[in-house]
Amino acid sequence: MNSHHAIWSLTPEEVYNNLTTTPQGLSEVEANLRIKQYGYNELPEPQTRLLILRFIDQLTHFMALLLWVVSQAKKEEVGNGKSFYLTVEPCFNVSSTELKKGRR
Repeated sequence: MNSHHAIWSLTPEEVYNNLTTTPQGLSEVEANLRIKQYGYNELPEPQTRLLILRFIDQLTHFMALLLWVVSQAKKEEVGNGKSFYLTVEPCFNVSSTELKKGRR
């Protein structure tokens, strides 16, 4: 695009002029030249992390750490075995949410 205008704000004629094309599209020769010059219209594959690393990321996230601290404080307060539920539940919720997302 040769101008600094947003493409969606242009009239169809201005779009054709800016992209040096016509309503009929590009010729095969021009399309091949543009592929050589700019490459194919493709997005790169997103980077993924190993599942175990994503799980560890969730356990060391600020909110997860806050839940760990609160559960340990509650453990000191309760002291009758209910702290297991307070400690394990946040871990399970965080990891199951990450598994549902599938990837970042």
